[in-house]
Amino acid sequence: MVKLSKHFCERWEKRVGNLPTPQAVNSIIEDSVRIQRGDVFREVCKAGSRPLSIFWNTDLDLVIYVDPKRQVAVSVLSKKVKPKNKPRASKKRVHSGSGRSHSSPYTPMTMHAKPTNRRFL
Repeated sequence: MVKLSKHFCERWEKRVGNLPTPQAVNSIIEDSVRIQRGDVFREVCKAGSRPLSIFWNTDLDLVIYVDPKRQVAVSVLSKKVKPKNKPRASKKRVHSGSGRSHSSPYTPMTMHAKPTNRRFL
């Protein structure tokens, strides 16, 4: 039986639209596809991190994150949270003079550039 965290309840209300009950969330998790088992990843990375189990319910388009050690539902994602692709603001370059940031002549280094100092050859 999975318990619900305060963060989970807030996100559920915002993203799904009503208050969750532990019985409903457990039922949804039972009907979901497990994407990731958190306990397996805990054995691999023992650095103190707490990997979460991830469940995806295809009927409701929900992704639920569960802490497998504490058996607590941590967060939920829904179709409402789908990020909107915003066009990035392009940065305009300000050119002054020749566009060089330094006063010395600049020679780009490439694979085909020949060394000018033969002392190191």
